[in-house]
Amino acid sequence: MSSQYALTSLANLAGMLPANLGDLDGLLQADDLTAGARTGFPVISLKGSKWRVVEGGETTPIMIPGTTDMAPSIQAVIVKANPQISKIYYIGQYVEGSDNPPDCYSSDGVRPATDAANPQNATCQGCPHNEWGSKVNQTSGAKGKACADARRVAILPADDLSSPLMLLRVPAASLATLADYGRMLGKVRIPYAAVVTRLSFDPDASYPRIMWNVQRPLTAEELDIVRERLNDPALEDVLGGVLPVLEGTPDADGVVPAPAAQTVAQTAAPARRGRTARTPQAPAPAAEQAPAPAPVAAPAPVASNVVPLATAAAAPVPSNPAPGVVDSLEAALGALNL
Repeated sequence: MSSQYALTSLANLAGMLPANLGDLDGLLQADDLTAGARTGFPVISLKGSKWRVVEGGETTPIMIPGTTDMAPSIQAVIVKANPQISKIYYIGQYVEGSDNPPDCYSSDGVRPATDAANPQNATCQGCPHNEWGSKVNQTSGAKGKACADARRVAILPADDLSSPLMLLRVPAASLATLADYGRMLGKVRIPYAAVVTRLSFDPDASYPRIMWNVQRPLTAEELDIVRERLNDPALEDVLGGVLPVLEGTPDADGVVPAPAAQTVAQTAAPARRGRTARTPQAPAPAAEQAPAPAPVAAPAPVASNVVPLATAAAAPVPSNPAPGVVDSLEAALGALNL
């Protein structure tokens, strides 16, 4: 009988079910078999400053169409980036290009992930592997951190916006160039998800250092597709969970801000909704009989951890932006008629 069912299509099998399903019909809406399960997704590899796609244990080089040469650059749409710095730690020497899971990792830079194989500390702050000098390059003697910083970014191929979301782990060496790119886009009020970005490697760097340049603005049809992909259930898995930014955690530049003198507790809105946290209300005025208190500054608004597709306020322009960013932005501005 099992072989008979194996040869029967699911559509025909559904028609063979008895009519007295009763309460079992409610299981059609249940997620008992899928709840908590993470789906696989392609990962972009930077090994040897070459672009590759790793998926299902297989590594596929990205080639120049019609040739046998590997592509020196790729064109993609940055759909969303995790606003917090992630961390990855391997016990022993990491083999470049290995797809073995890390011994310990964090998606928010605050504490190890719940499914980390071998958590090294209760929190990232205070972990000895997160301290500068915990790693020394055997060749150059340069000091670094044994627990590597990175930013998880979800991207789509510019020529196929319907393809599965892909994970790009932006390494520590490329965080500054990505921050420069983000500031330049913010200065001219262009959302990063509204343009095609060209990603290439710095030819003068001895390690994979990504350079970011605007290639072109998206069309209206492409922008609608990107908006839909922001609600893709796989997005949260690719980003490792978009969590609210907590006080004392790295900001967009990887810098840990000093705690504010007075902090008002707020609960961030869900990341997928893109809502902005409410601004705390100013205190009520004192009674007339009481002496007038000294003026107190109103609490600063609490920033949302999500940059909506409609651009946030402009950020200051860095004094030394990444090469090529200014020219490519001017070209994009002309195309956008801004």
